[in-house]
Amino acid sequence: MAKNDVYLIGGVAVAALGLYYAYSKGYLDSIVKQIEDLLGGGAGGIDDGTEPPPPPAVKSFTAVGEWGGAVSQPIADAMIRSKPDLIVGLGNYAETETAFKPTHDKIKASKIPAIWTKGADSDDYLALFGQQGWEFKYEPEGVIFCVLNSVNTTTLEDMLKTSTAKWKIVCINSPLFSPSSKYGQDVTAQEKLMPILTKYKVSLVLSAKNKIFARFIPKGGPNTTSGTTFCVVGTGSDKYDGSGSPNGSTRVIQGKSGYLHCEIGNTINCKFLTQTGAVLDQFTVHEWK
Repeated sequence: MAKNDVYLIGGVAVAALGLYYAYSKGYLDSIVKQIEDLLGGGAGGIDDGTEPPPPPAVKSFTAVGEWGGAVSQPIADAMIRSKPDLIVGLGNYAETETAFKPTHDKIKASKIPAIWTKGADSDDYLALFGQQGWEFKYEPEGVIFCVLNSVNTTTLEDMLKTSTAKWKIVCINSPLFSPSSKYGQDVTAQEKLMPILTKYKVSLVLSAKNKIFARFIPKGGPNTTSGTTFCVVGTGSDKYDGSGSPNGSTRVIQGKSGYLHCEIGNTINCKFLTQTGAVLDQFTVHEWK
């Protein structure tokens, strides 16, 4: 066979393979398109280049950290019964992912969206939560939740500087202010984060780490109703920490399990509830003026 004949046959073979590939790809693409159409315009996991929709509106949310023990699932049940638009985990989710999974399964089955803050957990939890990372913003209309893993001033400012939300809420496991005798307050975090919280008029900072409930008169604003309210909600377990110096706290609750339930409107109306529905504290967060 002549050399040129070999080239010709080879070229025909390559062209035929190309046509087969093009036909196969076109056929597969058409199948994918049909599946997308059946699913209402986009099968899960298929990136069509469009921006994801904004999170659903949040008119109410619940929050708690330091989960564990026999009360973890009853607290999850109580939070679900209150029908919030969002559940906020404030860190430390039992000893292991395996131990927390039954509680998480309840929340997942409720189909209530949830965001999770990292604590000092030994397990990673990201796979269980289906969450991309530990520092991010969650921004439904009118509200921004800034989730931090550490005292990261650059990250927090980047989250806040473009936000036009009326209500700005920061979630960080380690509290800036706390009366707890075990871990206490984070003075370094106060020095680094307070100027940013004041600059961007953050209304509420939620933390845990200490197994108590505590809240403070708003700080950084022009008066005692306008500023940043700090709240420690480390009450998701049946183990409790003691309280040391009040450190300016206006309400401290020890030895009680429960969660924070917040209703968002012209103000944020907050209640600290036990898993049986008893109201142990209530307060109002006002917009910065």
